[in-house]
Amino acid sequence: VRRGSPAARIGIEAGDRLLAVAGRPVTNLRELRQALYPVRHARSVLLTIGRGQFAYAVTVPFDRT
Repeated sequence: VRRGSPAARIGIEAGDRLLAVAGRPVTNLRELRQALYPVRHARSVLLTIGRGQFAYAVTVPFDRT
């Protein structure tokens, strides 16, 4: 997680696990790319993040700069 990135600003931390993108489970880079493709033109995306034994959903804006 880059310091100052949209993800960092909403509380995603190093060590968090990405579990799903827009409701689609992801377990590897290929699945991440496939999940991001349909939402590539959206302003934000819903991520499901795992931290320890908990999971939470956050909406992350795409950084268009």
